[in-house]
Amino acid sequence: MTSFILKWIAIASMLIDHIGASGLIPTDGLPYFVCRSIGRLAFPLFAFMIAEGYFYTKNYKKYIMRLIVFMAISEIPFDLFLRGSFPVWESQSIYVTFTIALAGLYFFDHFAAAGKRMQSLLALLTAAFAAEQLNADYGVYGILIVFIFYFYRDRPRSAAAWFSAVVIVNAILNAVSAMPLTRSVIFSLINIFALFALIPILLYNRKKGYSSSKWQYFFYAFYPVHLIILYFLAGMR
Repeated sequence: MTSFILKWIAIASMLIDHIGASGLIPTDGLPYFVCRSIGRLAFPLFAFMIAEGYFYTKNYKKYIMRLIVFMAISEIPFDLFLRGSFPVWESQSIYVTFTIALAGLYFFDHFAAAGKRMQSLLALLTAAFAAEQLNADYGVYGILIVFIFYFYRDRPRSAAAWFSAVVIVNAILNAVSAMPLTRSVIFSLINIFALFALIPILLYNRKKGYSSSKWQYFFYAFYPVHLIILYFLAGMR
């Protein structure tokens, strides 16, 4: 399975998830939870591709600048979709998470290459702290997932084991913190469906598949564009 196919699976699951979250379907029925459960595949797949992109990129500066540009573009659509207003400081888009993660990977690698293990660990902790302080989507959990996929890139069984452990622990902690609200507990536990993202990830053959600059920017732009479309569609109901 190529990265091109992985990206399509990721944006399809993200779209389904956000249709559920947009208010276009009732939030008290089974379709809502089905949409949100399918949507749990999106983040791990995108996180995996960020780690792969960092490994393969020939120009780190261009890579992180693209993320920064689309982070800025996505801010208003994300805020409108999430809260219906702008600005919203309580939560930041996934582009903020991935930009922090990418910067963290750079410094992690830089210090590791110099044999400075403590500084490498500090780079990871700093990225996780920044994600939490900036209220980036998925926070420290998101940073850990990206790092796991990068650090254990050549050890897929270890990557799967650590990823599974983080997903399960995160779901349980969220469920416990949500008690006694039954609905919130259930929604926290559906995060375990993220484990199904391991199926396409483990089938990945480390090939790009079909590739062009137009498709590359399509995948970057899909996030803000679909958010703003869903926001307006929900407002028309």
